[in-house]
Amino acid sequence: MTIDGGALPENQDGIRDALGRFQAGTSGNPGGRPSGAVSLTVLIKRQLREHPEEADAIVARLFGLARDPDPKVALAAIREVLDRVDGKALVSAEISSAPSTVSAVAIACLEADRMLAELEAADLEVTT
Repeated sequence: MTIDGGALPENQDGIRDALGRFQAGTSGNPGGRPSGAVSLTVLIKRQLREHPEEADAIVARLFGLARDPDPKVALAAIREVLDRVDGKALVSAEISSAPSTVSAVAIACLEADRMLAELEAADLEVTT
């Protein structure tokens, strides 16, 4: 039985335990990112460190797009600028259940998400 009272799915793939979790050493995404792969964010930061003169050109291009006559293009560029300057707007979640019925896991996830948003807003590199 799950947290919400529903039944667990049948173990059709043979790689999950009785609670539906993946068994140790088994990937839930075998075709996912290879081990040791570098994220796009790391590659971009590396490139900008090696070629700082490109940062000015990128910012100038972004500001040029913010003046584009197409409002969709301009809004997207403006949103990117504001997200980088002020940080992305935080998403809030309202929990309508009584506190005693909210799982500790859900609360921990919300707290971790809040902390991650704060780190990203502080422009710190976050690895997961």
